[in-house]
Amino acid sequence: MKSPCRQFAVDAEQFLATHTGLPPAEPPVQLRSHAAQCAPCRARWQDACRSRHLLAPLRELAAAADRSNSDPHFLTRLRVRIRQQQARPAGWRTLRRLDVAGRDLLIAAVLFLCTLSAFVYTFHHIERPNADEAMVLDVPHLNPQHPSDDHARPGMADVMLNLMNP
Repeated sequence: MKSPCRQFAVDAEQFLATHTGLPPAEPPVQLRSHAAQCAPCRARWQDACRSRHLLAPLRELAAAADRSNSDPHFLTRLRVRIRQQQARPAGWRTLRRLDVAGRDLLIAAVLFLCTLSAFVYTFHHIERPNADEAMVLDVPHLNPQHPSDDHARPGMADVMLNLMNP
């Protein structure tokens, strides 16, 4: 069973919802006996009345605007525009819908792939010195006359290590 105050709140909201316009200063007859005995419920009714009085001019403006701007095809045009916007390709809209963590993860993945591709490109396209440069740099595996050469075919790692540690 509902408490009397809770029942008062439900009945007051129901009364105010069914009776548009400004409410009476006193609660209706079915609510008056409880409001006379309960100060919080009486204050609740007065707050509801004040709210209705404050919102009354806005309701009148909205009703007047509805009467003056009654376009029978407004909702049809609105639905068409919504369908057109939903039919557009996702593109950046999808990225904007991601939460912050998802966006950060996506950005980190793109940066990682860019860095990895730059590293791989640099590693495979490193410039090998010619024989004259190898003599000057004293790179053993690229200089065939070098005394410590074991006549093995140098690999990319050998070139990089020898260039980094002359």
